[in-house]
Amino acid sequence: MSKFKDYFSRVDRLTSMYLSTGELPVVALAGPYNTGKSTMVNSLLGQQVSPVDVLPATSVPVIFSRDELFSITARLADGRIKVLSSTEFESLPKVKEALARRVLEVEVSLNHELLRRMRLVDTPGFDAATGTDGLPDQLAKADHIVYMLHQRGPGEADRKFIGQLLESAGVEKLSFWINRNLGHYDGTSLTESRRVLREICAREIQVHVTDTMNPEAVRRFRLFIQDRAADVVIKSVTRQLKELDRQIPGLTSASLQENNDTSFLLHFWDASQAASKVIQGRNIIKTLPLVSKQIGASVDELIRPAKGLPHMSVVSLTRGTAPDPALVKGRIKSVLTRAADDPVLQSAHETMALMRALTRELDREQYLVTAAGGFSTGKTTFFNALLGEALLPAENRPTTFTVTRLRYGDRKKAMVRFANQVTIPTHYVEKKQAIICRHELEVLERWLTSPKLRSGISALEKVKKGRNARISPDELCLEIETLKETFARVRHRSKKGRRPWKSLFKRIPLSSFNGSERADYYVVHFPHQESIELDLTNETDIKTLEQTAGSYHALRVEEIVISHPADILRTADFLDTPGLDSVYHRHREITTRYLPDSDCFLFFLNSKHILTRPDLSTYNIISGALSRVGNSTGKLFVIVNFADTLNEREKERVRNYLHANLVRPSRGTRNPVKIYLVSALDALTGKDGHALSHLTGDLKERIWLSRCADNYAGIIRRAGTALAGLLEEKTSSIPSYTEQNEQFRQDQEQVLQTTAKVLADWQNKIESLDSPADFLGFRDGKKLVRKGFLGLARKAVPYPSYRDLATEINTTLKSFQSKWYPGADITISKLNAEVLKDILDRMLEDKTLNPGEARSNLLTLLDEETLNIRETLQQLAQKHEKEAQAAIKKGATNPSKSLIAAVTQYTRELENLESEITTPTGGNANGKCQGAG
Repeated sequence: MSKFKDYFSRVDRLTSMYLSTGELPVVALAGPYNTGKSTMVNSLLGQQVSPVDVLPATSVPVIFSRDELFSITARLADGRIKVLSSTEFESLPKVKEALARRVLEVEVSLNHELLRRMRLVDTPGFDAATGTDGLPDQLAKADHIVYMLHQRGPGEADRKFIGQLLESAGVEKLSFWINRNLGHYDGTSLTESRRVLREICAREIQVHVTDTMNPEAVRRFRLFIQDRAADVVIKSVTRQLKELDRQIPGLTSASLQENNDTSFLLHFWDASQAASKVIQGRNIIKTLPLVSKQIGASVDELIRPAKGLPHMSVVSLTRGTAPDPALVKGRIKSVLTRAADDPVLQSAHETMALMRALTRELDREQYLVTAAGGFSTGKTTFFNALLGEALLPAENRPTTFTVTRLRYGDRKKAMVRFANQVTIPTHYVEKKQAIICRHELEVLERWLTSPKLRSGISALEKVKKGRNARISPDELCLEIETLKETFARVRHRSKKGRRPWKSLFKRIPLSSFNGSERADYYVVHFPHQESIELDLTNETDIKTLEQTAGSYHALRVEEIVISHPADILRTADFLDTPGLDSVYHRHREITTRYLPDSDCFLFFLNSKHILTRPDLSTYNIISGALSRVGNSTGKLFVIVNFADTLNEREKERVRNYLHANLVRPSRGTRNPVKIYLVSALDALTGKDGHALSHLTGDLKERIWLSRCADNYAGIIRRAGTALAGLLEEKTSSIPSYTEQNEQFRQDQEQVLQTTAKVLADWQNKIESLDSPADFLGFRDGKKLVRKGFLGLARKAVPYPSYRDLATEINTTLKSFQSKWYPGADITISKLNAEVLKDILDRMLEDKTLNPGEARSNLLTLLDEETLNIRETLQQLAQKHEKEAQAAIKKGATNPSKSLIAAVTQYTRELENLESEITTPTGGNANGKCQGAG
């Protein structure tokens, strides 16, 4: 410490001798809001002078300078200076008055030793939903910029803002700090941050870790910024001494030219004083102790990653007032199964087939809850809390690289499904600029350069402007190298043969990329679709799951399905999705693909970083998915994680802020059921005070009200009607069979007419296919079209596809089969989409595609499929007529007492269940135990 004290006292001497107050170094703190910038300033100055809040509290740049008297002044947009009281200063971010909108910056003057050495600038978080765009002028003028990161590391918004800082200030003025302000810190975000910042800054970047609530960490941070400020002082003084030294010969020469002694002595005195200043200053600088490395080492040795959480199983209660969907489902299945197996009813083949079909329908009935939000908002830890144990990998950095589906199962296991075809884009588009898909291409390069992985690839394709071409692995490796050179910041090789374009990239104009021969994307084919099953009670298999989900294998993973006996999974499947704001752009595509099929949405926010601009983008994506479903009321659950870091007053302010910025601006079109403040980590360790239980109870209730009640009631009514029909059938009159047969004929004719109309419409669409791009669009469901004034850019637009054709035809046929053959013992021939796809694939592989011949082949195939459907329906009509005639000959008989008793028993049970469903009376108030099985 004495060495540090000596060093800074010498620098202070240089400052007092050579610099004025206005020339003091400026150290600015920048970064996302709530990363602890203002808290750090307050800790450095030893008093609460910069506003701190769980919500964005710094609305304008705040400059801290030294003065004997405390004062706060605001510089207004019209150039005037206004003196503010402490209350006015603190209220600036919270009020909408004209004054708050006109303030450009605030300067706080106070007497503190640190401000003798530098001026501090606290800047607003750039990603606040209510913030302004662009860099504050104070950052461009700063001598050093401390960039504060959240504990999770940098996201996509950080990447963009740091890019602006690099253009304005340069990387030499920046230092990067992770503030571990969310408790458990595992160190993974430090490694990930260094990797991401290396890409952005085009060099190796040192990332430090601090803790604004740890006095020793603050002391070491103070040493660091004092060292940075001292370096600025030394460089500034060195420049002054150099300029002064340059002036000494001129002063000496001028003194020698004087005719009288007085003038000579005055000029010579100036030269002597300048020389003395130069000598004195250089002596101080030369004798400064070397402390920078020691200070840097002391900063990095303090904060160490914590050990992982101990493995534990926690049981929590599910609370709610609605019936438990899983419990009701089980009771309905029990009645249907007993009825289907009852010997008394076995002669009623169709009714028994319907009972079994309804049971299978219940088994297939799936409800889906999808979690979406920024990376490291605690989604995975939340799902671990639902399971009651830390089973899924959860770290500070992004860990969920593919969709993980959680579903009920008696045994804890994971099924990892790998795709047999993977599309790897070369770039993505942002503001008419092409940006290389670095992560995806790195994985592809890994596949091609590893002999073991390469041997598993069956074929490779290159796609440019909708045209596919086969390519060999060696050719593709060369193409990737050329692609990297296209996006490279530096293209020349170093003397040692290093190729900097392998990792340092820039954006290029989209028009330039589209005009080149570089591929739009590559398609990797594998010989077959693989899957592996892992036992999640085995530590080795758990490790395999972590490695598969977070490594180069993840790009090929189609889905991971976790089976677990947690009680909540009886109600619905849960999807854990990749963070939408991570630097991995593929994550957004993965997550948005699953949103339209979800029954409920869990929108995750970080309580220490509430509602950023990326959060609003995520919210808009979810809202868009909600707008495309029929009844979306109450399906959105807003979950604010890490609530254990807030006090009760802060929690209430967060709720009000979310209501003001999410619900109110939408004028009622977006209405979350509730805003839940939870701590997934506390829930996982059993310390959350039942907050998770209330959430899961409300979630069950929402699923029940949105779909379960109607679906289960419909199944009960169908079963009850069929059972009651057994008694009516025995006493019905013969004309009923004739009426039923006539209805079948009418429905069959309606299906044939609808099918013919749909096919005629699609025949016209197929006749309009006139180029390879049209046929490619018909296969893929999208087509690249030119846009822009010169037509150089291309945009993918929806295009009618073979899947749409098959869906239109098969939906009609499926509805007919469900009505007349619900037992599924008879299957109606449907339009085979795979046959259509195969013929399209073969056509597009032929580089000499003849559109006329291709259209003819497709139309011929449609005619054959139509004929198969028509013949199947005619055969069913004949069969149905024979069954009706047989029933007429058999005539009516009186039902037996045992049949009446059985039908009455099952019908009464079903009626009681329907009554409970339609008029719930208290439900599952006391809850059921859930957790690790």
